[in-house]
Formats: sequence, C-alpha cells, structure tokens
Amino acid sequence: MIDYASLLEATAQFFRGQRGRRLILAIDHTLDPPVVITSKGHKAAPGEYALFDVCDAIGPHEIARIVGSKTDVVVVFRSNDFQHVPRDHLRDGRLAAVAAYSLASPELEQAYVDTICSTDYEQQLLFDRRFTALLMQATAIHFVAALEGTSGTPWTATFRSLSRSKWFSLSGPIPLGGQAVLPTGEVSALADDSGEFGRAGFDLNGQLLLRATPIVHRGSPEVSLKEATAVFDDLAVLGREPAVVVVRDGWIVDVIPFRPGVSRGVAAVHRLLNRDGRYAKVHELGFGCNESISLIADNFFPNERHASVHLGLGLGHFTSLHVDLVCPNTEVYFEMDSVSHRLYRRSVR
Repeated sequence: MIDYASLLEATAQFFRGQRGRRLILAIDHTLDPPVVITSKGHKAAPGEYALFDVCDAIGPHEIARIVGSKTDVVVVFRSNDFQHVPRDHLRDGRLAAVAAYSLASPELEQAYVDTICSTDYEQQLLFDRRFTALLMQATAIHFVAALEGTSGTPWTATFRSLSRSKWFSLSGPIPLGGQAVLPTGEVSALADDSGEFGRAGFDLNGQLLLRATPIVHRGSPEVSLKEATAVFDDLAVLGREPAVVVVRDGWIVDVIPFRPGVSRGVAAVHRLLNRDGRYAKVHELGFGCNESISLIADNFFPNERHASVHLGLGLGHFTSLHVDLVCPNTEVYFEMDSVSHRLYRRSVR
C-alpha cells in the first residue's frame, strides 16, 4: 500500500509551498488499493499550503481542469508514461509526477520518498550550468568504458554534431508553469524533436558497453505492467553479463559479447531488437545529474537521474515501450580543441 502521506510531505518539501497556494494529490483511479491518507496531513495541507485535496483525475485533460492559478499538483500515474499537460493550461501552476510502477514495494516506496527529500536541487542547477558550458565549447563527446578482468583497449563511441541534436534540461526545482517526473536531475539530447520519431539518428559511432541497469516504461495504456516487467527482467542480466553494441550513425548494427562465451546479455539485447526494429535507434542520450541517487536493481524510475549516462531506445506512442539503459561504468569526456574534460567527478564501478 502506497504511503501517500509520506509522498505528499516529500513533494511539498520539493515544491517549497508558498502560503496561499493549493496542493492537489491526483491519483490514477486504477490504482489498487484506493487512496488512504492517514497522517497529520489529512484534510490539511503539508507545510505552508492553504488547502489540500485528493482527486482521481489522471489524464492530461483531467489534470488541465484542476491545475491553475496558485495550484501545485502531485500526480501518481500508473496507466502509461506520464503525458504532459499543454503548457498554456498550467499558467502559474506546477505539476510533479511520480511513477507508480516504482512504488511496487515498501522498500522502493521509501527509496523514492528518500530520493525526493534528499536531492540537492540547487546542486543540479550547478551541474546543468557546467554541462552547458562544456557543451557550448565541445566538438565531440566521447563515451569510454572498460571492465576489470578484461584485456585490450576500452570500448569507445564518439558523439559529434552536437548542435544538430535537440537538448532538454530537467534539472532543479520545477518553476511556475513547469512540469516534470520526480526526482528531477537530467540533461538529455534527442535525435528528433520532442514527440517525434524518425529515421535520422545521432552522429554517434563506435562501440558502447552495456553494463546497464534498465528502466522500462510503458508506451501506451494497452501495454500491460506484466509485459513491461518481463522485458525488464530479461534486460536486467546486462548488469551481470554486459553486451557491447556497435553503433553506426546512431543505430545499433551489431551486438557482441564483452568477452568470449558470455552471451546472455547479447541474447537479451537481440530479443529487444527483434520485438521492433526501431529499438535499434539510440533515440536519447541522457546525462543524469542527481548525485543523491544510488542505483537500485529494480524497475525504478529515479535510476534514470543517476549521475551517469543512459541510452534511450524506443519512444512511447511509436514503440510499445521506452527503454533506458543506465551505464555507470561509462566515462564521459568532452573534447575541446583536442583537450578532454571528464563530465562526472568519479567513475562508478
């Protein structure tokens, strides 16, 4: 059973509620069991909020009807990936979403709440500024990965033509009129405009080591949680038996074992690609900047904000799933006039 009271207290802390604003908890009506608020927050808003309500509105159109002036909304969504509300409907409201599939056990629920509360959102903004400053000077980004116990040169891929990519920032507190899935903490590049999925790929070439923690998002309400969980379970082997993908012009063209005879990770990636050939496109390159997060070996949304690089394959409404592969063993370097600068302060092993 989800402890909505703790979740509300965490998100109220995140929003830093101002006196006179209204806080609404919006719950996907398909969640089971139904909403129960039992803490001191019952019938009274946490913090400085003047009014606290609970409703079962969940879709973007329903949310658009309740969000408005001096209103902050916390959405616990389940049916599919979070659908953003049209920006002109938010006015000076703020919308924070929480992925219910990441609250599947009391341990995950507590980890989610702790992450929201412990995140240093101002530090994220400093990371964002540093990233942007490097990006404006860089001619390329190099992804370099090696594993203990393996010989030979590290696996390396290079991302060029940075200015042609579509860059997005989801760092720091949500501003008035803003919306994001909590916790925040990511800068990402997309190969297409937001909401689009075409044939053109990144100027990304080389070999990428997928010693990865997967996050599997459902792309539409028709995709069952059971199906998404099965794909997550299949790809989870990459954390123990990595695969190496060969990328050409932003598309995966081959999958090879990281050492001879170790093939379970290779087989898992092939099964994903065989579901739909569009998963071979690296649609997203994400750079997490939330240093308060430790990776959890589960289908846990906050892993996406971990301070490491992740690859995004597929896109909701085009493919049945969107899969993020978080790669903490990959070091990220910016090339500027033949001088490299490491993005992350430490390599996570």
